[in-house]
Amino acid sequence: ELAHQYARDGFVVLSASLKPIAAAMAAGGAFYDLLLSHSLSGSGISPEQIIGPKRLNWVVLLDGLDECGAEHHEVAKHIYRFAQGHPNARVIVTTRPIGYATAVLSDWTHYRLLPPVTSEGAANLAMLMTAVKESANEFSQPCDANVLPDTSEKIPPSEAVAISPQLLGMSAALIHRHRALPRTRFGLYSELIKLFTEH
Repeated sequence: ELAHQYARDGFVVLSASLKPIAAAMAAGGAFYDLLLSHSLSGSGISPEQIIGPKRLNWVVLLDGLDECGAEHHEVAKHIYRFAQGHPNARVIVTTRPIGYATAVLSDWTHYRLLPPVTSEGAANLAMLMTAVKESANEFSQPCDANVLPDTSEKIPPSEAVAISPQLLGMSAALIHRHRALPRTRFGLYSELIKLFTEH
């Protein structure tokens, strides 16, 4: 979503997973070169096409600092140096708190994404259903606006589902296709697998 929004605003967006970059750095690779190669891989764009004046409009999205293992501190140092060397670039790093112990980026602005509240599970599911209805296209089955809100309120998601954005999304996908909402995580996965098999 961040990449999409920044690109719409005219920024050059470089997005990469840090885990393979960390592994390549441990083998002697340079962070800057790895960032470009991983971000542009498969895009058909060469580094030469974005290096230059457009560098001022770079947005760099780096995911999974916590997945870098013992290298996460060293990777964080290179990210910090990159940001210092490119003061006009916007650098965003995502990480889970677990496995993130370095203080290298401690002076950066931090945001924590809070999990959904269990008691708001039904309301969150209803909002997802509204979003599905509004974005439905010719490839998806039509939504019945009169059925969806009632479905999520009469059969609220279980606690395990209510606190997980991913599972709420899966639930919305099932309800959108007029499937019953399972009460367990196992049931939810089973219904989705049936859905994939049918399609």
